[in-house]
Amino acid sequence: MNAITERNGMSVLNGNFLRLGTGREIAIYFRDGMAWVAEFGKGHAQIHHASAWLSVYGRAFVHAQRRGEVEIVSPTPVDIVARIDGLHVAMDKKNDAPVIQRAPAKVTDALARWPHYAA
Repeated sequence: MNAITERNGMSVLNGNFLRLGTGREIAIYFRDGMAWVAEFGKGHAQIHHASAWLSVYGRAFVHAQRRGEVEIVSPTPVDIVARIDGLHVAMDKKNDAPVIQRAPAKVTDALARWPHYAA
């Protein structure tokens, strides 16, 4: 199930959107049963698996939250939801790119030259 759903004609993300005091913004959300973090800042946007992002930035995030540098925006703005969806579409296209396949004959020829694979 996709985490972006429709509610009263607006897209809703199943997660939280946070503005950090450093000029960065992040969205922590669920999509297709997995937790993700979308990170925005300095004209750059990227998505990470939540566990990977938290293992790198978790401690700094907690300290920023304690200092009051984290603003929670709810619901997630529609333009941010659209950007997140675009990031996932781009990632899916990259992961679905065709793999260049070598000719099977070359592989079987190479294996045939190895004594223990020879028929």
